[in-house]
Amino acid sequence: MGIGHFIWYQQGQTEPFEETFPKVLALFDERGIVLPKWLSDGGNADAPWLNRNQFNAQLQSYRMRELRQILASTKPVQVEFISRRLYTSINEIIKQFPIEQRQITEDKILYLANSHTPFGLYTLMDYLHFKGSGLDPGERYQRKGWGLLQVLQHVQQATPTVENFVAAAEYVLERRVMNAPPDREEHRWLPGWKKRLQTYLPDNPGE
Repeated sequence: MGIGHFIWYQQGQTEPFEETFPKVLALFDERGIVLPKWLSDGGNADAPWLNRNQFNAQLQSYRMRELRQILASTKPVQVEFISRRLYTSINEIIKQFPIEQRQITEDKILYLANSHTPFGLYTLMDYLHFKGSGLDPGERYQRKGWGLLQVLQHVQQATPTVENFVAAAEYVLERRVMNAPPDREEHRWLPGWKKRLQTYLPDNPGE
């Protein structure tokens, strides 16, 4: 959902990915944004669609039009959520590194985020929301994660470029596909994931 592709689960649904859309709804409530009754549970709201087919069949329903209008009119708040999540995650990510590597890791992140690297801050923000922080032990296949933490672990350069980050991210996502349960058929998503990574590069700015 929304510009951050926030994940939203049905009641009782369990997946190895962090659910974020209810947290966005909670921020809407915090900012005084009036939500329709079916979304009024905010952070406790569950997705009302049972499957993809039902979701697609209701694309033109009143509820769907209402949801699209809310998402279109709250982009600044969604960006605030994305920014807040990045800055609250960074310290926890740094703590996952050995003590002697933490300052080096922080310097890499700051170098990517500042003006030395075009699109660096966007890269960090988008990847976090694209594939998660990498902190959740449940977001693993064969004990290997695919979030921002794991990408930073594979960025070897002391002063990394976005190109370095993209190369590390491609490796991490290829490893995820290789380690994923075969019945998930995650190889079909890999080309799209790599295409999104290309939006981080200066010659291929994101939409």
